[in-house]
Amino acid sequence: MNDDLAHWYRTLELEPGASLEEVNQAYKDLALVWHPDRLPQDSTRLQEKAQAKLKEINNARDRLREYQADKSIKSNHSGSARSQSASTKADSSRTTRTSSNTSAKTDTTRTRPEPGSTRSNSQQQRQQPRRATSEREPQPAPKAQPAETNGYPHPQATRTSNRQTPAQTKSNTPPQRPDLTGVDWSGMDLNERDFSNRNLANANLSNSELKDSFLHGTNLQGANLSKANLFRANLFQANLSNANLREANLISADLSGADLSGADLTGARIRVGSRMTVRLIGANLTGTIMPDGNIYAKS
Repeated sequence: MNDDLAHWYRTLELEPGASLEEVNQAYKDLALVWHPDRLPQDSTRLQEKAQAKLKEINNARDRLREYQADKSIKSNHSGSARSQSASTKADSSRTTRTSSNTSAKTDTTRTRPEPGSTRSNSQQQRQQPRRATSEREPQPAPKAQPAETNGYPHPQATRTSNRQTPAQTKSNTPPQRPDLTGVDWSGMDLNERDFSNRNLANANLSNSELKDSFLHGTNLQGANLSKANLFRANLFQANLSNANLREANLISADLSGADLSGADLTGARIRVGSRMTVRLIGANLTGTIMPDGNIYAKS
């Protein structure tokens, strides 16, 4: 395990090899402990320390998720290659047995003279059945190609069997995260989903369920999030400029460091009683339409 990987586990206070579920839970716990809203607002030193710690645990969580995803891809490729190699060997074994059985049956069809027979050799040869023309000598079994190279299927391995799967024909390059610009997920259940650092610019997420979702560093510029449920969503340093957040549920959402310039929050839920529950430490509110309909003006 390299030093960076060990460091990321230590940052989340986990033992090396912890599962993805443990990584997610550790991140949630530490984000709650180190959130700036829990510390004295008049202490610049503590606020800066909390911001730095949040960045560190966010980075550790993201890197460990990428590491686990890459490991899963390599494991799937390796399993497919082993399965294909076993299938090739089985086919070769069946070919050899079939050829041997055919040869044995052919030998038993030759006519032998009865004891004491006075027929001449020429007569015996004429009466001896000919070998079927369709029978051939057994062919050597095909050689199996190397099953894998450094954890990925060998380039020639997919040619040894007709039973190929789509995963076996993919390149060795891990798939890149798709660009989700303009995607229409209105009304969908996306609770606890991870869209950290993804591009969701101009996406339609109106009326969607995004409770406890991870949107850290996500580009949501111009996105439609009207009436979306963003309860406890992590929008740390997200780009929400010019986004539509009208009547969205933002209770307990983390918008620290987010860009909300020009966003429309008219009617959005941000309070429980008289208590503000949305975290806006370091957020850019230039030109933001606040829940009461007023445009934010920095005092």
